[in-house]
Amino acid sequence: MSFEGFKKKSEENYTAGEFCEANHFYSGSINRYYYSLFQFLIAILEKEGYELTEEDKKSKGTHGETFKRIRSLIEKRFGKDRQTGLYSHSLTLTELRAKADYSEQEIEIEEIKKFKLSMNKFKKGAELLL
Repeated sequence: MSFEGFKKKSEENYTAGEFCEANHFYSGSINRYYYSLFQFLIAILEKEGYELTEEDKKSKGTHGETFKRIRSLIEKRFGKDRQTGLYSHSLTLTELRAKADYSEQEIEIEEIKKFKLSMNKFKKGAELLL
């Protein structure tokens, strides 16, 4: 899929996340926001010449590897200082997504706020690559 294709999917998932959040479907909201960011990151990697192979798509580590590649590209292009902090944001994102998707615990509105803050910080860092 092309940069534009992944970007469009990212935007659709963000809109779905907003819908879920507005209707108090907080777990669904985090899931959709997460995949919105993930697809945006894939779009950037595609633009950078990386391509998800069939093996990548089947791998359980695709998400972590995607975040890691983005942080690495930022560090190579702009220095370590620019990507400092992104690791902690990626941990927040993956932890809250795991809670939303795999836990019986309810997601609270404060967790949505925390998630969106980390998502926006990570996305802002990734946008440096565009």
